Amino acid sequence: MKKILIVDDNQNVRFFLSEFFKLHGFFCVSLCDGSQAITRIKQETFDLVLTDLHMPIMNGFELITALKKTQGECAKIPVIIMTADGSSSVRNHARQAGAVGILHKPFDTRELLTMISVALRLNTSTYHTENSHEQKPKNVTSSSM
Repeated sequence: MKKILIVDDNQNVRFFLSEFFKLHGFFCVSLCDGSQAITRIKQETFDLVLTDLHMPIMNGFELITALKKTQGECAKIPVIIMTADGSSSVRNHARQAGAVGILHKPFDTRELLTMISVALRLNTSTYHTENSHEQKPKNVTSSSM
């Protein structure tokens, strides 16, 4: 079972995403800021980090930067940023920081599953989506950045 770390300062978003991922066979841990995430990542193994961009204490870009500075496998964990800001400067900054994708809020849950599966290198057909016959993007970059 793949393990996803959800980082968002909005409790409702954390709850929704945790429940959604559990329904799709993932194990989730949710935290409210980037500094808590870095501490937890050093203690536990995660397959993916899904983080909000704008948070107090440590934002999504700062989280990616801190993660890349850690030792070992932690530095290789794929990170997807969630944001309502769809500007090209945010996309460029996300790429430069090392995010594997950007998910624009509000997002479609099928898009979320596709992005997560690509980031984890899983087959999207393993997920129970309403429209499993839809063609999925071949990589996260083309669908999100």
